[in-house]
Amino acid sequence: LRGDKAIYSVSINPSPTHSEVAVTGNNTFRYYNLSNGLQQLRGDIPPKEIPGSNHYMCHTWAGEKLYVCTNQGDILQEDSKTGTVLSCSPNDGLAIEAIVTKNKG
Repeated sequence: LRGDKAIYSVSINPSPTHSEVAVTGNNTFRYYNLSNGLQQLRGDIPPKEIPGSNHYMCHTWAGEKLYVCTNQGDILQEDSKTGTVLSCSPNDGLAIEAIVTKNKG
């Protein structure tokens, strides 16, 4: 990656039925499938989808869903085709720098 695209996190989906990789960072969100080589499923999210936020600080997997946090306090729920900002996102302008998935409460 070039320019101002620093990488903060790279992970492989721990689910045994999914072969996906996520890459997040400054101006960077990439979603790959490893089943048939390294196939990019989704590239950088256009800024118009997430106003004011291009820094994807961290992410975590929950089954086939990926949760991505931004420097503006947004939590995005992503899959290989679409994404949405969760209504429960703090969206307070403060960066979410870590997120962890728990099995129960």
